[in-house]
Formats: sequence, structure tokens, C-alpha cells
Amino acid sequence: MKTRMPSAVSPAVSGELLHYINSSKLLPGDILLCTDPDSPVSKAIRRATQSRYSHAAIFIGNGGFVEAVGSGVRRFLIDSTAVRNPENVRFLRLKDTVPNARSLAEGAGRKAENYVARRYWVPGAVAARVPGVNLKRRGKFFCSQLVAQAFREFASSV
Repeated sequence: MKTRMPSAVSPAVSGELLHYINSSKLLPGDILLCTDPDSPVSKAIRRATQSRYSHAAIFIGNGGFVEAVGSGVRRFLIDSTAVRNPENVRFLRLKDTVPNARSLAEGAGRKAENYVARRYWVPGAVAARVPGVNLKRRGKFFCSQLVAQAFREFASSV
């Protein structure tokens, strides 16, 4: 389910190389996983989830993603984004062996757009690691829940 990071290396800026993300290599429904290695919140999320990534978003096409952050669910463009370390970013794509993979992924991307302007759900994000907690709360999302819910809702509608 993983793909290499679509990027290009820039000339040095302040002695550092930057890797620009090229969205033309992405397909609707691709999932972005990323982390900020210096952020205390990101560190706490990675520690709690035992993952190297602390954030998830879903690609909707034309350089755009949908994500859930503290201010709520929003769209953002990735084409002007660069990272210092490409190891902090990973893209996932459904394998072609999954039945109807492309239509499922594209449908999940469209479903995610329906959540824009919904509120962020801090208690849900915190409780996500607690076994048995019901994360089906309508109207509020945390990042990985938003991505999973978009796939789940579209899959159940077809």
C-alpha cells in the first residue's frame, strides 16, 4: 500500500536541501502520513501510537488534501510544500489487487470533502488508543479517523 514520496530536491537553502512534493504523481484517495520531528505534540502522538508518523490526510486531486487539525477539517494544497527530511513523509495507495481499488480510493477522497468545516475532536484523538472506546461520533474528527471514516463510508455506500 505504500508508494515512494513524489518529490524533487531543491538547491540548498541555508545549507539544507529541501524536498518538494510533486502532487502530479498522486492519485485521489492516496493517504499522506507525516510527522514534525521537533513538535512536542507530534512526539506525544508518535509515542502514544507507537508510530513514526503523527498526522494523516487524504488526497482529493489538483494538489489538494483534506485533513483534520486543531482548527477543524480543512483543505490544503501541497504543491508549495517542502520537507527537509523525506523520511518524515510517506504516501500510501491502495494496491491494485484490492477489488475496485481506484474507485474506492477516489470515492473516499470525495467523501472526505464532505467533512470540510467540521470540528476537530481532541477527546477522540486522545481516546483512540483506549481499547473499547467508541470512536463513532458524528460531526467531529481527528486526522486518522477522518481518513478511515471516508473510506468506510464510501465502501458502505456502494
